[in-house]
Amino acid sequence: MFKLAIKYALFAAISTIGNLSTQQLFLILLNSLDFSKEFKKVNIFGLFNFNFILMTAIFMGTLIGLIIKYVLDKKYIINYPF
Repeated sequence: MFKLAIKYALFAAISTIGNLSTQQLFLILLNSLDFSKEFKKVNIFGLFNFNFILMTAIFMGTLIGLIIKYVLDKKYIINYPF
C-alpha cells in the first residue's frame, strides 16, 4: 500500500514538472513570434479580456501533464499491457 502511494506521488510530481515545463516553453515560443503581439489582449464580445498566449500555454501544459499522468498510471498503477 505504501509503495502504491509513493508511485502516485512520484507520478504526480513528474506530471507537474511536465506541465510547468510545457507552459514555460510555450510562453517563450509564442512570445518570440512577431505576429503574437496581436494576441496579448483578446476581447470577446466586449465582456472578456484575456491574454491568448497565456491561455494557450496553460492549456498545452495541462494537456501534456494529463497525458503524462495517464500513461504512467496506466502502465505502472493499473498494469495494463500496451
